[in-house]
Amino acid sequence: MPNSPSPPIRIALDFALIGGLLAAINWMLSRSDFGWFELNPTPWLLVPLLIGARYGLISGTTSGIMTALGIIVTRASVFSRQPALEASDHLYEVAAIMMLGFLAGQWKQLQSSRLAELATSNESLRDSLSLAQSEIALDTVARQDLQRQLALHNVEIVNLDQDLRRVLSSTQGRFVPALLELLHHHGHITSSALYQVKGQHLEQLGSVHPTATLAQRLVLDQTPLAVKALDQHAIAAVKEPLSTTQEQPFLVAMPWTDGQNEGVLLIQDMPLDGLRWENLSRIELMLHWVFSLAKWNRGIIEGSQRQYVPQEDFLVMVDKALHVERTHRVPSVVLKAQLQGAAGNTDAAERTLMDLLPNSSVATRVNDKISLVVLLPFGGQAEGDDLARALQKSGVPLRCTYFVTTGATDVKGFWSNLIEG
Repeated sequence: MPNSPSPPIRIALDFALIGGLLAAINWMLSRSDFGWFELNPTPWLLVPLLIGARYGLISGTTSGIMTALGIIVTRASVFSRQPALEASDHLYEVAAIMMLGFLAGQWKQLQSSRLAELATSNESLRDSLSLAQSEIALDTVARQDLQRQLALHNVEIVNLDQDLRRVLSSTQGRFVPALLELLHHHGHITSSALYQVKGQHLEQLGSVHPTATLAQRLVLDQTPLAVKALDQHAIAAVKEPLSTTQEQPFLVAMPWTDGQNEGVLLIQDMPLDGLRWENLSRIELMLHWVFSLAKWNRGIIEGSQRQYVPQEDFLVMVDKALHVERTHRVPSVVLKAQLQGAAGNTDAAERTLMDLLPNSSVATRVNDKISLVVLLPFGGQAEGDDLARALQKSGVPLRCTYFVTTGATDVKGFWSNLIEG
């Protein structure tokens, strides 16, 4: 493409075109009134107006002066007069033409300045918008990552409180199968069996996907992994998953006790990623809590009525709940139900409250002013609200307050805040 003319040339061309067109029309239509001074306003005002409005102050002022000079010189030539005399007779018209060029140019300059300010502001806003869009995109990615992490965080123990309640509420013959199903579902155990120690033998209480090695009766001395777990009261696991032998076919042994009986969970098969310490710790957590709660609420083999837990044992369980929150980020709820006013038969009132507690909870008596304190494992604020509402609907006049274990580390401090709160 050919290069466009420079600004001075464009101004000169526009001035010549507009001025020449007006001069030709004026000469043909009204030669005796060149400049159309008898018209108000004169059409010659268009020349400085258009040039000034398009090209600015200097161009507008210059075009106004040249237009006025051109008209005066032409009129002086037509009427054979001195240009000065002709100009003095039409000072208003000449001044108006020059002034309009100046004003049009000034308006153009103001508009250009304002346009430059708007362009600068627009560029700043565009940069801010681009930055905001980038931040929003980063926030969206971060939110998606957070949602994904929250969705995956402790996904293995989602709804564990409901599953615990289901196990503890199961019938006598369904307790062990329900427990094994719980461990199978949340711990990814493929094949395992639960055994009770009887003398020098291990008697099977139940199994899930049993193999020949998970016999109904095992000799304790011939099951070294079980002996190690029972002696150390801790998880015993093989060092290498592929190092099992016919004499030692089990991957993991976990001890359990309900206060009267003891035994061991023998895991014969599970996925390799299930042998991670986090998963084994989770299985131990579930096994511990089921038997700890069953010890006071139902027993393993023989059913039993709900009873108060001694305060020392209750504090041990609260300490365990604090540990679970620190290690697994799974909170628990400790609720205090305090009798208000004259409650009548205190024993009857407390029994009414005890009957309303879920099977997955344990309770202890503190003193005469506080009826009972309840531990609800693996519960949060919603579970605390539900339990408080259920107790308050019992008809027993009481005041319920509860504390979630989130953030607590010291059981003595937590207990003091609970009693004094």
